[in-house]
Amino acid sequence: MNRLSLFILLPLYIITTLNSANDSIKIVFNSGTPPLKFINSNSKPDGLLIDIWRLWAKKNSINIELIEAPWNETLQMIRTGEADIHAGLYYTKERDLFLDYTTLPLYKSRNYFFYHKSLPNIKSNSSFTPYVIGVDNGYSREFISLKYSNLNVHYYNTTQELHHGAFNSEIKVLLSPIANLIYSLKIANLEDDFKYLASQPAFIKNYYGAVKDGNHKLLKMINDGFKHISAQELQVIEDKWLKNLDDSFFRNLKITFSKEQMQWLEEISIQVLIIILIIILSILYYTNKIKKLNKENEYQSKYLQSILNAEDSLIITTDGKKIESTNQAFLDFFDVKTLDEFLIYADSICEFFTGEQSKFLQIDMNGTNWIRYLLDSSQKTHLVQIDKHHELFIFQISAAEFKIGDKQLYTIDLTDVTELEEIKIDIERQVQDGLKEINELNIEIELTQQEVVLTMGAIGESRSRETGNHVKRVAEYSKLLALEYGLDEDEAILLEQASPMHDIGKVAIPDAILNKPAKLNFDEFEIMKKHASIGYDIFKNSQRKVLKAASIVAHEHHEKYDGSGYPRGIKGAGIHIYGRITAVADVFDALGSSRIYKEAWSDERIFKLFRDESGIHFDPKLVDIFFNNFDKIDIIRKKYKDVS
Repeated sequence: MNRLSLFILLPLYIITTLNSANDSIKIVFNSGTPPLKFINSNSKPDGLLIDIWRLWAKKNSINIELIEAPWNETLQMIRTGEADIHAGLYYTKERDLFLDYTTLPLYKSRNYFFYHKSLPNIKSNSSFTPYVIGVDNGYSREFISLKYSNLNVHYYNTTQELHHGAFNSEIKVLLSPIANLIYSLKIANLEDDFKYLASQPAFIKNYYGAVKDGNHKLLKMINDGFKHISAQELQVIEDKWLKNLDDSFFRNLKITFSKEQMQWLEEISIQVLIIILIIILSILYYTNKIKKLNKENEYQSKYLQSILNAEDSLIITTDGKKIESTNQAFLDFFDVKTLDEFLIYADSICEFFTGEQSKFLQIDMNGTNWIRYLLDSSQKTHLVQIDKHHELFIFQISAAEFKIGDKQLYTIDLTDVTELEEIKIDIERQVQDGLKEINELNIEIELTQQEVVLTMGAIGESRSRETGNHVKRVAEYSKLLALEYGLDEDEAILLEQASPMHDIGKVAIPDAILNKPAKLNFDEFEIMKKHASIGYDIFKNSQRKVLKAASIVAHEHHEKYDGSGYPRGIKGAGIHIYGRITAVADVFDALGSSRIYKEAWSDERIFKLFRDESGIHFDPKLVDIFFNNFDKIDIIRKKYKDVS
């Protein structure tokens, strides 16, 4: 029985093993082009493209076999079927005859003319005409013959031979992908020996994966497999191999700015700082004024409340001459209902006891001298005798002078004061006036802040020749979308105030790029993309809510829901709701408006893009809100329509 089992199982094992081997997909590559693809010190395939294919295999549970071969043999192996996939190469018409390419480019390669530092007066690619230029015989020959047919070119069989010739001074100029050469220069410790014109690439080409022409099933499997890989995962691989090289690249790129451009950037920075300083000083001024008013109002309230609660009778005057009001305790004491009734019944005759002369002074209650006499007297108290219907009342009287706010107040203390209705009304009126002034100052601060925000937003937009109404529309759209999304009123208003500054970073972008009437090239677009980070840096340290919100909006309104946006490539809920809302508002208004480089889109064309980009560029929930509330959005658009 055991032997029979062995005879049955052994063939099955052999068949399974063979099938497993046959299931492996063979990926061929040419080594010697680090950091893209090469054999490392452990004799293993390595590099940026190798890591991408390994990630593709892992994500899709596919077995792969990496095969290293000379360049020409890699193409032949795809033709003959010895290999299934080419790891990475450029598209050419010649190769298109026998290859089908992946939809997704694996890597964008920038190719430059590198020249030895000893060469003088190199200002453009045309400066290389007198020199012999070294070129790899493989990937670059076709582009040289088409674009640079006037150059004196010497072809090398491999990239290693090309670099060796340059490092040993056989040639002074060579054409090479920047990643390959800088990687080799670092290893050879020759980074400072060669230069390149960072703003003038010889050409830029994408690396694609490729299969034999007609192998549609395999090509579909490859393309579908790459859909399982996120932009962030690809960025991690690229950073692993190229981060230091990119630092070098942008360091050279910055050198290309002219003195005039640098001076312009410094002036713009100063203007931005001045605007921010004005905002801060305005906020501090109004804040301190409100605090002072609050403090004064609190003092007035406490003092006047103490008068209301007093138990002695009071006479109130504001000019120090004539009685204007009294408190209730005074009226109760004389058994009258009003001050007018008291003045009638007092027979207008009162006597003051001076103390020093031991006599009463005869005074007229309607006169103008007795109150001033009390206020100016060196004595703190007097005895007063009032004749009411020939019945005398004698009580202690004293006077005091106060200033509450801008108002002068005099009190004549007679006896047991309780609440004075007239003064109570005056107190409430002053308190209400104070509160009204505080509220008006708060409104003024908010309006000033909104005006400054809109002005700053308009500054950013005006530099790219866009109208001020663009930022107003984006603000209104953002508030509407925020409320419909479920944000509360205060947060929606905060976003309305902050969203106009979404493009404030454009103040640091050169006019030549902002107002170019054509599509930006790669390097120009890289510079343009920096406006998001610049806008964030302007406001990131502010403690003011609206400016902190503005920093978020500026930083994240170009991020995309699937992670393919910039500057950080974050996705989904990782993008702040302010950024997701402003993205919808900004793109809708930009597409529907005429620009220097395009005409306005029709609504139907915009609607199609929004439906296609739902879940890719835009938050799907916000796209639904956009369509459900388009009638309100259209009202806003018409309200702030651009005037031509």
